Amino acid sequence: YKVKLTLTDEAYTKDLFYFCHVHNHMSGRIKLMRRGESKLLQSADEPKLGYAHEKPSAFDEKCGTYGLGSFAGEHHCDKGMFTCGEAETEDQKLF
Repeated sequence: YKVKLTLTDEAYTKDLFYFCHVHNHMSGRIKLMRRGESKLLQSADEPKLGYAHEKPSAFDEKCGTYGLGSFAGEHHCDKGMFTCGEAETEDQKLF
């Protein structure tokens, strides 16, 4: 995914946020930069979100999933990440 947001108020330097009305805790921080520059306008993560995001398990991080690590048992995904659609590998077929 890639999104481009143009902020017309050049004096504003604080972080922006997005959130989902449907999914609890589905939110994120948007860091601002000036066009053509690679330096963040504000490096600190302020203001705070008010809660901590859960860290994905090693299984979920490797497989591109979330919340499946505790259900994976001995299964693993050495052949690639899980995606929507038809399962292409034996590991994907397990789910």
